[in-house]
Amino acid sequence: CMAAVMLLAALPILAVLFVLHKLVERDGGPFLYRGERLGKHRQPFTIYKVRTLAMHAEQSLAGSLHTSQSGMELKMGPFLRKTRLDELPQLWNVVTGAMALVGPRPVRRAVYDRVRAEIPNYDARFRMLPGLTGLSQFMTPHGTPKSIRARIDSILVRKMSNPIWRLYIVLWTVLAV
Repeated sequence: CMAAVMLLAALPILAVLFVLHKLVERDGGPFLYRGERLGKHRQPFTIYKVRTLAMHAEQSLAGSLHTSQSGMELKMGPFLRKTRLDELPQLWNVVTGAMALVGPRPVRRAVYDRVRAEIPNYDARFRMLPGLTGLSQFMTPHGTPKSIRARIDSILVRKMSNPIWRLYIVLWTVLAV
């Protein structure tokens, strides 16, 4: 219910971003990015984001992390990523039950296949719904290595049984954005 209210509140912002995208980007690509991520119990689902990268960037990255030096960012991309406004459409994922407001970030299958053996207890993140926000999002800058973010997410998985901890993360995220 809270995610639905947040999504309704975000609609005017998304409308402005849509208009700006059409005026600034002019690359002919869609406004929203749709990609497959692994959710609870590693079940795949479609994640929605405001598109910040050129078309077919995901195939070019082939499971590696995007860096600002890759040349794949759209003009508005750095601003959208820094402010996390590109993540607003994920409220729909929360409303539909594919994600929670707080949890470890969902991962691409290619990333999972690459890092699961390298990071101890990596699969623990799949015991819960992935989250729109979490501990690693506000503790690390975008582009932080997956191994560091995964260790931070492991702390989150252990702490999630405490509703005060979840509320703290949501409030901190709202203040940060």
